[in-house]
Formats: sequence, C-alpha cells, structure tokens
Amino acid sequence: MDVSDLLTGPDPEQVLGYRNRIRVVANPAGHYGMVRRGTHEVVPLDSCALMDEQFNRDILPWLRFLPPVEQVVVRMDGRGNWLLSIFGQPQRMKVMKKILSSNPEGEAPAPGCVGLLYNNLPLWGRDHLVYEVAGHKFRVGAQSFFQGNLAETESAVATMREWIGEISEAGRLGGLMGDLFCGVGLFALTLGDLFEQVIAVDTDRNSHRDAANNIKHAKAIRDRITLRKGAMDRVVTETGLASPEAWAAGLCIVDPPRAGLGKEGVKALIDLGPRQIISMSCDPATLARDTKALVEAGYVVRKLKVMDFFPQTAHIECLMLLEKNES
Repeated sequence: MDVSDLLTGPDPEQVLGYRNRIRVVANPAGHYGMVRRGTHEVVPLDSCALMDEQFNRDILPWLRFLPPVEQVVVRMDGRGNWLLSIFGQPQRMKVMKKILSSNPEGEAPAPGCVGLLYNNLPLWGRDHLVYEVAGHKFRVGAQSFFQGNLAETESAVATMREWIGEISEAGRLGGLMGDLFCGVGLFALTLGDLFEQVIAVDTDRNSHRDAANNIKHAKAIRDRITLRKGAMDRVVTETGLASPEAWAAGLCIVDPPRAGLGKEGVKALIDLGPRQIISMSCDPATLARDTKALVEAGYVVRKLKVMDFFPQTAHIECLMLLEKNES
C-alpha cells in the first residue's frame, strides 16, 4: 500500500476561515450561538474563527436585527454570495415577509445575500448557491449536501485524478465509472471526462434535482452521464444500465455519509465487483469496518490519504484506493 504523503493538511493560511456553512441557534435572550456539547445550553457567538471573515463582519451582526427565530443556517459560496435558511414558528413567516416587502424592489436584504428561506420555503431571491470546484460550477440547493471546505475538496478531486491517471497509465482502467453516492454530481462532473460512461446514483431527491441540473449544463460530458435516483444496491443492477463485464472492468467512487456503506452497501459493491474502488470517508471507524469486508472479499488497499478537511477539530477525511486482487 502506498502511504507516501499520508497526512496532508490545508494551506497554513486556511487553518482558519475555511468553512462555508454554519448553523446557529438562538438562546432565550435572542443571541445566536452554538449548542454546548452534551447540553441544551446555547453559547452566544460573537464571531467564529472557522468561518470566512464575511460571516463575522457582515452576516452575524445582521442576523441580530431579525425577528426572533429558533435556528439559522448560513451557506457561503466563497465568492461573496450567501444563502440564509431560517427555522422558527410558522407565524413568524408573515413578519419576515413584511420586513422583506419594505425593501426597494430587487434590493438584497443585506449585502451579498442571494436568497432567504423560512422553514425551507422560499421567501426572497433564489433557493440555491452556485459553487465552483475544479473548473466546474455546481448548483447546490438549500437542502442539498455539499462539502464545507472548498479548498480541500479541490485537493481531493486532484488526488483522485492523479490516482486514476496512474491506473490508466498501467493499462488497468476500464471505460465505466460509477459515482454511487453522487450528491449534486461533484465527482461525476470533475472526473467523468476520464471515462467513456458514468453512472451516477443518489437516494436524496434534493441532491438528485441539483445533479440533474448540473449535468444538463455540463455540455462537454453530459452525454456520457446517466443519472438515477434510488438506493445503490438497487439502481446499479438495473437491466441495460451497464453490462456485468463493464462493471467488472470499471471503477466505482463511493462517498457515503458518516454511517458508511454498511452491510448491505458493502454486499452490493462486492456483488457489482468493480476492478477499482475509491472511497471517501469522513469517519475512519466506519471506513475501517467497510474496508475489512472488502479486503475479505478479495480487494487490496493500494493507496490511502488522510486529509484535514476540518482544521481545529478532531475530524478528518480519508481517501482510499482499493483494487481487486486478480493474481
């Protein structure tokens, strides 16, 4: 197994101010903050060093002028635009609408704000942000998942391209790629040009909607990508989606939630039998559990890279390349 450059961290200037998403909760006095671990206590927040300075300078002070609500989720695109999702009592929506109607037509409620939602219902502007990663644009709705550290996401994509390039140079790369937890289409779009066919799968309807939009606008590779909604173990076996021979020579990328693939997901992947698997995981424990089962089924760990997606925290992200042992 190649463990060279095993642990990589972000640029020294990015150990703070790297996050693009935060959820803050209101305390009884109306101050926004974070919930202390193991309690219901809200610790008031004057600033957050992990967020971009725009949040501390402009957005957090502006939130204090809102009518009292329960929670607020702020998403930022790294280019000065941000989206606000507010959660609270339904009757507060009328108050929010009245406040917004007092603004001149077309004017943003605050500098950089492109949209406001209340209990996931659009109040003003749009319901999504547009992120840029590895030369591609991604529409990401307020209810869809996207990585919280854009710089490290770029680095992860670059690492995957490097690994896939090495496989290709060795003559072991097939023409099919499976993006089996595709989300809004991150890997299908940023790596799909390396393959003749891409099958992208996700269960979440919001992410599926965004992925469909993102693929539609990726003119250079959209004809190579087939998008399906549903569970991985069901969708990838659909008749006519790809032949067993194509899957056996192909490469699958899996980026599951923190719970990992689980027993059924691992079984589905083993039954599919791709030649290579690239796994991206935010939980080393579930990655180790799933990897153990894959190794027992005949896969070999070829590469492992630990990435510091979350500086100043105990969390890490792992990239792993496994290949079927055909000796």
